[in-house]
Amino acid sequence: MEHSLNDLTVAELLRLHVGIGEQLRTRGITRGENVPTGDLAEFLFCRAYGWEQAGNSEKAFDATDSEGTRYQVKGRRIHNRTNSRQLSAIRDLEGFDILAAVLFDHHYGVSKAVLIPNELVRRRAKHVAHDNKWNFLLTDDVWREAGVRDVTVILRTAWKQLCTASEVTGAVDLSSLSEAQLNKLQKIVDEAQADQRRRKEYAVPDPGSVPRPTRPAAVSPPRSTASKGNTAVKVTDKRSAMERVNAALGRQLLHRGNTHFSNVNSGKPVWWFNVDPRKFRNDLHLLCADAGDLIWLRIVANAVGHPERTFRYRPEKDVVDFEISCDRGDRYMRDVKSGGSEYDFRPHVRREWP
Repeated sequence: MEHSLNDLTVAELLRLHVGIGEQLRTRGITRGENVPTGDLAEFLFCRAYGWEQAGNSEKAFDATDSEGTRYQVKGRRIHNRTNSRQLSAIRDLEGFDILAAVLFDHHYGVSKAVLIPNELVRRRAKHVAHDNKWNFLLTDDVWREAGVRDVTVILRTAWKQLCTASEVTGAVDLSSLSEAQLNKLQKIVDEAQADQRRRKEYAVPDPGSVPRPTRPAAVSPPRSTASKGNTAVKVTDKRSAMERVNAALGRQLLHRGNTHFSNVNSGKPVWWFNVDPRKFRNDLHLLCADAGDLIWLRIVANAVGHPERTFRYRPEKDVVDFEISCDRGDRYMRDVKSGGSEYDFRPHVRREWP
C-alpha cells in the first residue's frame, strides 16, 4: 500500500485524503474535516504568481510578492455536508494588502479564485467581538465589486500543472479498506503535511532581506506646524520623502513614476493631488508632508475601480483632482475637493513619520 502512494499524482493523493476522512467519519472514528485546504491554497497561489511564503511565525499575512505586497491567503472547500463560503477567521485587518481566496470543490478542484483589495475586505468583513476576529463571506457578488480580480483561470492552470494524464476523474473508493489501513493512510498523508510545514518554519531566511515595518493600528492626524514653536523644520520635498520611505523598507519601492507628493496647501488645510487616472491600474503611492511630518499611503492596483467617477475629473488635462483634508475634524483624510465623492483615504495609510 505504501509503495503505491509514490505513483499517485497530487490530485489523486488529495482525493485519497478526502476518501479516508469520509470513511473514518462514516465509521464514527472522527467528526472533523482535518483537510489541507489552507496549505493547498497557499501553495497554488505562490506557484501561480511566484510569491514567497511567509514563515509560520508571521500571523498577519501568508506571502509577499517581489514589490513587498502582503497577501493573506484563504481557502474554502465546498464539501458534501456544507456549502458555506465563510472563510477562516481574519485576526488582523491591518496586516495585509490583498486577500487571495480560492473556493475548492469536494475533491479539491479549483471552483473559483479571486484577489480582493484590503479596503473591500474591511468594508464587508463582520467583526465578532467575543473572539476578536473578522468573518468574511466569499459570495458570488464579491467578484462584481470594483477592484476585485477574478483569477480562477490562473489558479486552475497552476493546479493542472501539478497533475498528470493519470489523474483520476472520480472519487477514490475506500470502502473495502479496513480501519487499520485507513488510519495508516491517514498517518502517511498527515506526516507529509507536517514535514512540509516544518521545512517552511525552519527555512533559512535570505540574509539580504529586511523585516517589513509594522503598520500602525490607527491613523492619527499629523502634528500641526504651529506646535513646533520657533524650531525651524525643513519642508519635505518629493525626493527626500521617497528616500525616507525606501530607507525604512530597505528597498527601492517608491520611484517618480509610481509616487505623487504634496505639502499642505498654503491656502487651506489639504494635500492637493493631480493624478493620471490610468495610474490607479497599478500600485500608487501618495506622500503627504506637513513640515517634518510625513504620511505614506499605498493604493494597491485597481483598489479605486473608476477614478474618473470617484474624484473630480478634468478632461482638458486628463487627470483627476482630489484634496485630502489634514484638518483634525470629522473629514480628516477624506477628499474634500468640490465635485468629489468624499473618498476616505484612511484605509490606504501604511505608515507615519513624526
